[in-house]
Amino acid sequence: MIDTIVALTKYDNLGASSRLRTIQYFPYFKKNNFKVKHFPLITNRQLNDKYNKNGYSIFSTFYSYLNRIKIILLSKNNELLIIEKEAFPWLPYFFEKAFLSKKKYILDYDDAIFHNYDSHKSIIIRYLLGNKLKKLMQNSCLNICGNKYLHNYAVSAKSKASLMIPTVVDLINYPLKKHNINKETPTIVWIGSPSTIHYLSDISEVFKKLAKKYEFTLKIIGETNFKIKSIDIINIEWSEDIEYMELSSSDIGIMPLRDTKWELGKCGYKIIQYMACNLPVVASKIGANIDIVENNIDGILVKNHDEWFKALSMLLSDQSKRQEYGNNGRLKIEDNYNLEFSSSIYSEAIKEIS
Repeated sequence: MIDTIVALTKYDNLGASSRLRTIQYFPYFKKNNFKVKHFPLITNRQLNDKYNKNGYSIFSTFYSYLNRIKIILLSKNNELLIIEKEAFPWLPYFFEKAFLSKKKYILDYDDAIFHNYDSHKSIIIRYLLGNKLKKLMQNSCLNICGNKYLHNYAVSAKSKASLMIPTVVDLINYPLKKHNINKETPTIVWIGSPSTIHYLSDISEVFKKLAKKYEFTLKIIGETNFKIKSIDIINIEWSEDIEYMELSSSDIGIMPLRDTKWELGKCGYKIIQYMACNLPVVASKIGANIDIVENNIDGILVKNHDEWFKALSMLLSDQSKRQEYGNNGRLKIEDNYNLEFSSSIYSEAIKEIS
């Protein structure tokens, strides 16, 4: 009988994927009478070092892997492992199998990390790791997937069970807030990490064209050095404490993506955050974005620079449309994309396993 959950996340709470896909569910697991143990592979200190020094040290990585081996070996029959993506990144399946073969485990995916392996430029990586995730999925009790693309991959891998749970917000942290309808200069907001700022860079020409016709501010949360010539940009260092305040004081949320296999694995969390803050959204028409955004109801889906320009032009010039789309998006989040709703599904799935 399972009575304890051992969460083997990739990161601690500074890593968005770990915080949102696993850590924020801990209180709900406990409410369902499960004990929770948490062991991140990469600590907050290591993650900060990565961003400051452009990588992880070999020593810290080696120690992290040794520590994870110890944790798995010491896990007991009454414990269910929840593993974010994989236990040992960039090591072959037989290594993971050696430690997980007699364990009950759930895998959680919010990115198409299998394409890191099966689409790698090195034939050796493709040979050694190309089917690693499929084999892990086949032997897991359950695969939790953040969107349809990831779910379909798990099904094609012949996994025993796959459940789709999007990455969601805790509405306690996103109280309903009315926007300032008398605001003279609208704010377009993008939130992300330094590793994803290239998506914003891809549409820099759109902002330059918009600036010739409209007054607006571009707010960037999570990357403090990005600039576009002649654009009024506010760069804000991300922290959980300021996230809601900075988003909710904005007017339009954006999520540009590239059209590749990797982006098909993205789960659209930015969009969900924007909608939770009553913001209309403009997003690339790809992957989970298509499932989340109802075009011309709570946002606008776009495919190229011209469509980006038209969509942002309309929202910048029409405050009533911004309000209408924003209100519709908030209702969608309250119905389907919030922690209370998803936690009941997640907790019931674990009970079935135990």
